[in-house]
Amino acid sequence: MKLKIKYSDIIITLFLLTIIIDMRGFYIVHVDWMWMMFSTVIAFLISLFMPHKRNGLNRQSNQYILMYTLIAAIIMFADIIWSYAVYPKQGIKGTIRVFSYYSPLFFALPLSYCLDSDKKVKSLFDKINLLSFVWYLIVLLQQLLYSNSGTVIIDEYFSDFDQDFALFSARNGLLRIALVGFCNLMIIYNFHQFYVSDKRVKYKVFNFISFIIGFSEMILVQQSRVGSLVVIMCIFILVALDNRDSKRRIRRFLIIFFSIIAIAETGILSKVYGTFIGTDSLSGYSTYSTTARLYALSYYWSSFLKNPLFAIGFAEGTHYPQVVYGPRLMAAISDVGIIGQTARFGIFVILIYIFPMIRIIRNAVKNYLRKRNSEAALYLSFAAFLCGSSITFIVLDAARIVMWPAFIVLFERLCRNSTCTDVDRIVNIKVYTKTDVKKWND
Repeated sequence: MKLKIKYSDIIITLFLLTIIIDMRGFYIVHVDWMWMMFSTVIAFLISLFMPHKRNGLNRQSNQYILMYTLIAAIIMFADIIWSYAVYPKQGIKGTIRVFSYYSPLFFALPLSYCLDSDKKVKSLFDKINLLSFVWYLIVLLQQLLYSNSGTVIIDEYFSDFDQDFALFSARNGLLRIALVGFCNLMIIYNFHQFYVSDKRVKYKVFNFISFIIGFSEMILVQQSRVGSLVVIMCIFILVALDNRDSKRRIRRFLIIFFSIIAIAETGILSKVYGTFIGTDSLSGYSTYSTTARLYALSYYWSSFLKNPLFAIGFAEGTHYPQVVYGPRLMAAISDVGIIGQTARFGIFVILIYIFPMIRIIRNAVKNYLRKRNSEAALYLSFAAFLCGSSITFIVLDAARIVMWPAFIVLFERLCRNSTCTDVDRIVNIKVYTKTDVKKWND
C-alpha cells in the first residue's frame, strides 16, 4: 500500500510549524525568527507547483488573493532595497531578518489552495486551538513557578530579543507573558464552541477548560488592558447575537450584566482611557507604560511624516536602536498598533493592512446579514477582534503575524457563493434579484 502525501497536507503542516516557531518552539528548542521565513517560502513554492483544483473560492476572491500577494511582494522588495541602502551597518542579513518577521503574510496564497471546505477549516482551527492550549499550559507553569519561588525558566530565550518583539517582562511584581499566535483569538473561539455554537461540538469540556485558562491568563498574565477589553467586547458580540430560546436570552442578559459589573469594578475602562490620554494615575510600570506609549505615538507618526513612502523601513534595532526605538529608546512598534506598522511600511500600510481589513469587515457583516447564525456571529466577532486589536496588539506584529494570512483566506471564503456585482463590492449596496421583486409583488 502506497503512502500518499497531499500537497495541501504539507502546506498545512508548514503553517502549523510556523505557528510553533512563533511560539518559540514551546521552549523545547531555541528557534530563530528566520525559520518562519523558510517555512513560508517552502509552502509558497509548493503552492506554485501543486496541481490546482477548485479551492472553494469564487473568481473574484482568487484574483484578490493573487493580487494581494503580488502587491505585498513588490512592497516588501522595495522596502528591502531601500532599507539596505539607507542602513548599511545592518547589511543584507539584518534587513532580511526584519523582513522575516513579516514573511508569514505570504501564506495567504498557499492556504487558499488548502482550505477548500468547511471541514478543513474546522480541522485547522482545532489544531491551532490545541497548539494554543499548549502555550496556555506553558504560561501557567511559568507563572506558578514564579509566584511560588521566583523561578524564571524561560528567561534565557528572551535575552537576545529586540525590545520590539520581547514577550517577557515583569509588571507590578507579577510576571507578564504575551499570549502569542492565535492564543487571544482562541479565547473567543472556545467561548463560541462551548456556549454559542448551533452545531454539535465534540469536545465542549476541553473548549470550556481552554477558555477559562486562556481568559484568566489574558487578564492576569498578559496584562494588556486594551487587548483584554477587545476580547471581552468580542465575547459580548457572540452573546448578544445568540438568538435562540428564552433561557438563552436570560443567560445572555446575566452574562452581559455581570461582565459589565466586573469591568467597572476592575477599572479597566478608566485605565484604558487614561493610557491613551496620558492621565493614568497609576504608579510604577503603568506610568512608564503610558509615557512610553505616548512617546511612541509621537515618534512613529513624525517618522512617517518625514518619509511617507517608507518611514523607518526595515531598520534593525540592534544596529539602529535610535531609529527603531526613538532617540529616548522608549518607543516600541508593538505598543501602538497601526501607527507602529505605518512607521514600518509608510503609506503602503494602506495596501498591506487597511484596505484588506475593510474588506474583511464588509465580508463579515454581509455574511451575518445573510445567514444570521452562530457561525456567522463568530466570524463577525473575529472581524471585530481584528478591528479592535489594530489599536495596540495588531495582527501584523511579529508575535501575531501568523493570524493575518488565515484572516484573509477565511473571510474570502465567506464570499464564495456571493452574486454581488463589482459596484456592490466597492460601496456595499444591496443587490436584489428578479426573484426578490417577484416575491414582493406576490
